[in-house]
Amino acid sequence: MTTEEKLNQLRCDGEQWQKYIETTGYGETLDVLRPKNSLDAANYANEVQRRALKSRLGIPLVIHDEALHGLIGNGTTSFPQSIGMAATWDPAMVNRVATAIAEEARARGVRHVLSPVINVIRDARWGRVEETYGEDPLLSSKMGVAFVKAFESHGVATTPKHYVDNSGDGGPLHPDIGTFAARNLPSAL
Repeated sequence: MTTEEKLNQLRCDGEQWQKYIETTGYGETLDVLRPKNSLDAANYANEVQRRALKSRLGIPLVIHDEALHGLIGNGTTSFPQSIGMAATWDPAMVNRVATAIAEEARARGVRHVLSPVINVIRDARWGRVEETYGEDPLLSSKMGVAFVKAFESHGVATTPKHYVDNSGDGGPLHPDIGTFAARNLPSAL
């Protein structure tokens, strides 16, 4: 591989890939299928892959998207958020739901999803609690495994996230808010 081919295989965005897909190839792209109905999404994904195979190395483009409580896309199914699924204490049900999401993803041409969120959340001030399976580490792990296994069985890669990053004591870790202000708010009142 040339240096440019190596670098482009590491890249991911929603627009630049079109300039490089037939020459040096490209790594991943996000949300290019969202506005399309299922049939148009599948046809477009196939077209994109035919173009990717024209590059010197013939490496397919990885199309990824979010699939936390359903694949994001026109006409896809929406399920309850993860915190609601966790309230069932039923990993088998989460597996069935994830299977349905994985089937939609695969049919539309999505081969990688940025899901599930497996943060163990113990601070309700974090702005994305509903995306998690809650505060119990054992339950969160069981639900996360059930979700991932469904996708793996359909040939769709997952990215369980965010582990120890993206949440913390005192609410969100965000440069504009910061944990200092959140931690010191009660004393300021």
